Amino acid sequence: MNTRQLEYFLAVADLKSFTKAAQKFYISQTAISQQIKILEEDIGVQLFFRTKKSVKLTYPGEVFYNDVNLIVNNINEAVIKIKRADSGYSGLLKIGFIPNHGGTDLVSIVQTLKKSYPLIDLSITEGSMEHLYKLVEDQSLDIVFSIAADLGKYPHMHWKSLKKMPLYFVVHKNHPLANQERVSGAELKTEKFILLNSSDGPYGMEKLLRIFSYNDLFSQISKQAHSLEEVFLMVRSQMGVTISPKYSDNYDGDLVYIKIDHKDAFLESVVAWNATSVNPALPVFLKYI
Repeated sequence: MNTRQLEYFLAVADLKSFTKAAQKFYISQTAISQQIKILEEDIGVQLFFRTKKSVKLTYPGEVFYNDVNLIVNNINEAVIKIKRADSGYSGLLKIGFIPNHGGTDLVSIVQTLKKSYPLIDLSITEGSMEHLYKLVEDQSLDIVFSIAADLGKYPHMHWKSLKKMPLYFVVHKNHPLANQERVSGAELKTEKFILLNSSDGPYGMEKLLRIFSYNDLFSQISKQAHSLEEVFLMVRSQMGVTISPKYSDNYDGDLVYIKIDHKDAFLESVVAWNATSVNPALPVFLKYI
């Protein structure tokens, strides 16, 4: 018994004719009659009453028909599903993003993808930059929205730049420099900075030190925080100042964002993935980047 024989059986039953069933599959009537006979011999049951003028299912044939119809439909649906999965049109895509970067480009890209490929299921995870990069490297995660830092540590990592995010000098509204539109490196040297701890990301103190080439720019580091929420809470409490992109989540009336006069005062937003990934949904996603 094979799938083709089951399809022949359904066609003869539906069309009530060996001739019409043979025409449907572009084979001879003799060929389809032989296949139905082999099927009946295999299962040991007569499936059709045959006369010169008609073909009709026997009672066992009617019982068999209901189950076979379900089986063939399931097989056809399974074939469609695996073809979609192989082409990337369905399946699971696991996305990561570092804190405060979920709204950079991720939301609009995901919305567009879901409209075009509704059968691709998505999972979205927030985490530290180093943790997410390790997950991408071992293919536990497919893609990550992050910043261009430390990517060279991972041999299989490929990435694409999304945009440059200007860095701002962030102060409380009552700070003496709050009314300035721009600040220079010299003006920042005397400030007490609150920065992320280097191990907590999405970018740490040493990364900012590499971005800015000023001597002793951060000589007055008063606090190191474990999250961006802590950083901005302390700035709101007038415990110091910080440097950050203008994240919408932290943009409120108590904070003032001042432009920094320096060519390197920016972070590069990127999307990164493992070049050896075998997930067929990944190339589909990357078309929208």
